[in-house]
Amino acid sequence: MKKKLKRSAISEPSNIGSSETTREAPLNKKFNFDSYFNNFKPKHIKENDYLFLEWFIGFSEGDGSFTLSNKRCYFSINQKDIKLLYKIKKNLGFGKVLKYTQNNTNYGRYIVQDQQNCERLANIFNGNLVLIKTNIRFQIWIKEFNIKPLKTRGQICLNNSWLSGFIDSEGYFYSRVRKFKNMKLGYKVEQKFIINQKGEYELFYCLKNLFSSNANIQKIVSKINKSIYYKIELSSFLSNTILLNYLKKFPCKGNKHLNFLIYRRIYGYIERKEHLTLTGLKKIKILCKKLKK
Repeated sequence: MKKKLKRSAISEPSNIGSSETTREAPLNKKFNFDSYFNNFKPKHIKENDYLFLEWFIGFSEGDGSFTLSNKRCYFSINQKDIKLLYKIKKNLGFGKVLKYTQNNTNYGRYIVQDQQNCERLANIFNGNLVLIKTNIRFQIWIKEFNIKPLKTRGQICLNNSWLSGFIDSEGYFYSRVRKFKNMKLGYKVEQKFIINQKGEYELFYCLKNLFSSNANIQKIVSKINKSIYYKIELSSFLSNTILLNYLKKFPCKGNKHLNFLIYRRIYGYIERKEHLTLTGLKKIKILCKKLKK
């Protein structure tokens, strides 16, 4: 059953409670993986791949799960993009990928259950997680190891790949051609990038500023359990320009990259004003159908 949600629009931090606006830890100027690379990285992994670990943290904060059972730690990521899970396994050098079917849909689960490898993960995440709720879960999880929790958080910016990973998990590229009588040809091209998330208003306020967006941050309240969600839609040409330039520098690694390429082609037609021609509109309609698949 889908959750019933009530929507409203907000645009300033004063619209939410202080618990969501107050930083619980200072931000790192950059992610720090020194402890992991020096002491915990598997010996057969030769490269110190900072960009991958930044991406991995962003992706994990969208789809990852920290679990405790009988004083043992587990970490898992569930995804329909099974190839991406194998990429994660290969780049980290540990963990395993399981396949399963749910509601006639094939899924994969990347899972780490060996405690030595969970300790490796702890040293990747410690002090580098961005979201408040993920940090809270991680602080409980890390107590099982003899590791001091670092009171820092990773930083969202356009100069690291955290956001690329989070987009791989939570981002949505959308475009359509709709009837619009005020346009000369009677059609208008809509193009927007969407992210929504339970809580984490600070994240959305940051995204709004990073992408120079005038869009409202939508507050969505579940009518069933009163949980608060936030959503932002980046639709201006400037916001899309910044987004596409960022993802060109820090590409998505899964199927979302294919959606990005289609989205960028549509953007190109708009940039060249070809959406104002019948030929251009026809090409854009075809791309919009591909984007929905």
